[in-house]
Amino acid sequence: MKPKPIIIAIIILAVAAVLIISSNRNGNGETDSNEANPTGTGSTTAGRARTPRAANGSSESQSTQKWEEQIDLLLGEDSTSHDKASRGLLKIALDKDAPTTVRNDALEHALNLVADRNHGLIQSVIGTGKNELPAELVQTILDDTLNRPASTQLTTALKILQGSHTSVIEEAIELLEFHLEEEHGTNVQKWTQSVDTFLAAEKNKPQQ
Repeated sequence: MKPKPIIIAIIILAVAAVLIISSNRNGNGETDSNEANPTGTGSTTAGRARTPRAANGSSESQSTQKWEEQIDLLLGEDSTSHDKASRGLLKIALDKDAPTTVRNDALEHALNLVADRNHGLIQSVIGTGKNELPAELVQTILDDTLNRPASTQLTTALKILQGSHTSVIEEAIELLEFHLEEEHGTNVQKWTQSVDTFLAAEKNKPQQ
């Protein structure tokens, strides 16, 4: 009968040990979970990161809409002459504060309004240095000339040749070579002489 208290003590110690081990495991599990996913800090940080992006996107959309409304106004007024509308559109195309897509859209509409005889207005906005239009817009102008007379193509290509957009310049040179059957690379002076000769010959052609 004496061994019973010893057995009971052993059982109590064993149960206590099991409870302690179980408690330690639960504590470690909670710590690991917090380290892997610190809910308080992590979720707040993620929320702050998303909010500015959503706000910026909305701001950009509103800005784009504002510019598009200006374009629609210039195109929708029946009382506005083609010359006034095209100049207003080119003003938007030149505005560095406007998104590039909007500037290009305004430029395309202006190109539709400007006749071949007034194409010098388009060429005057190509610019050089700090005032040079973005490559995308210069490309739009060059592409548009393909539906215009050779003289317009050549004078436009000559303007582009004085810029800095390599890929568009290469196409401009190809256009000059095609019409003039000459090769002067990027030599603006020689191309200018060749274009002047071509234009003089065109002017002296008998009217049909």
